Amino acid sequence: HDASTKAKDRLQLPDCPVFSKGCPYKGTLCSNGVPLIDAIEYRSWGAYAASLGALEATTLGGEGAEGDLAEELSPTELERVVSVEVSKLLKEGTKAAHKAAENVHYVREFIRGRVSVDLYKAMLLNLYFVYEAMEAAVDASAQEGNLVVKTVYFPRELHRTEALGRDLAFFYGEGWRESIEGKASPVAKAYVARLRDLGKTHPELLVPHAYTRYLGDLSGGQVLKRAAIKGLGCIPTDGEGSVGVAFYEFEQIPDLREFKKKYRKLLDSLQISSTLADLMVAEANYAFDLNTELFKELDRKAGFTGHGPPKVPAPPLASHVAAAAAAAAAAKAEPSSADGSAAAGEAKKAGGCPFASLAAAGVPMPAHHPPAAAPAVAQSTQAKVEKSKCPIHNIRLTDVAAVLIAIAALILLPSKYTLISQLFQ
Repeated sequence: HDASTKAKDRLQLPDCPVFSKGCPYKGTLCSNGVPLIDAIEYRSWGAYAASLGALEATTLGGEGAEGDLAEELSPTELERVVSVEVSKLLKEGTKAAHKAAENVHYVREFIRGRVSVDLYKAMLLNLYFVYEAMEAAVDASAQEGNLVVKTVYFPRELHRTEALGRDLAFFYGEGWRESIEGKASPVAKAYVARLRDLGKTHPELLVPHAYTRYLGDLSGGQVLKRAAIKGLGCIPTDGEGSVGVAFYEFEQIPDLREFKKKYRKLLDSLQISSTLADLMVAEANYAFDLNTELFKELDRKAGFTGHGPPKVPAPPLASHVAAAAAAAAAAKAEPSSADGSAAAGEAKKAGGCPFASLAAAGVPMPAHHPPAAAPAVAQSTQAKVEKSKCPIHNIRLTDVAAVLIAIAALILLPSKYTLISQLFQ
């Protein structure tokens, strides 16, 4: 503010050179999508650097990680609130993983109605164990008052454990619980272990798992439902008597589209830190990886792909999440020019500074500040001024065309009407 005031007085400007076109903070986003005004209000850059250091070597889940998670990710770091559109971050941040899950051979064959009843039963069996663990953990966290979990907690509308039980009872008979006991696949067991661990150590990260499963069931799951009806002869009904596809029926949600919009809006209302938002995106990707591997297990079971041991994805490391966020920020700051020079990169970084207009006005920048690039608008204006000094640049193509037409007309007129024609005789 002091520098801006001095620049205004020295240059005799009517308005502050920084705020003349509005607040420079308004509409400016950090590299992670967080509004700059929020980041400055709730966290200093020094605290941010310290938080990245604290995240080093932090493992979210895995064997023996329960105590480490609670110790490394302090409540203070995770509770610094900023404005984050969680649903947008999750959607954009999981596009590649989502596409990978959709392109598994089993999914394509399912949609075409070409999977066997045994494969479908195996899928339902694994999903039962997954949903049972996830919903038990979510229920416990909501009852304990976890605000993040409670914000998108809809047990009556969304819970699938009971519906999966009805489907399994149809396929396995009355003794279905005994029939499936201990039959979870290796990937399903890892999935269950992860969900239980998060419920004990970091329940907020159950939300991206719920988001991944439930919104998938409400969207692509409805396509799979139709495929199961057509290809497997399952019979849907309006009540609880659906045969084989109760898992895909949400009797308590009259409008699936509107409910999904409501769910995403509630996600966006979450008041969480940018650190937690990054961890949620990483966890959602991990959820997609687990589901992809569940499908690939079915690929091997069906013979669609070669045999071999199942691949159990490793859970995300918090240090990797922090490194990825830093890399994304650096990529956005790099120059787009072909030379890729360091000076160009530094200039571009300075050009993104909301106070870069001070440098353009002649105010000295602080020591060690990258050289400031002149604003694009100012450069454009200066170029126009330079052009205006050259008389050739002031001649337009329409002016040249008009002169040529006039000369041609004079030459073509009969000689008695013009002196010009006599000069050329």
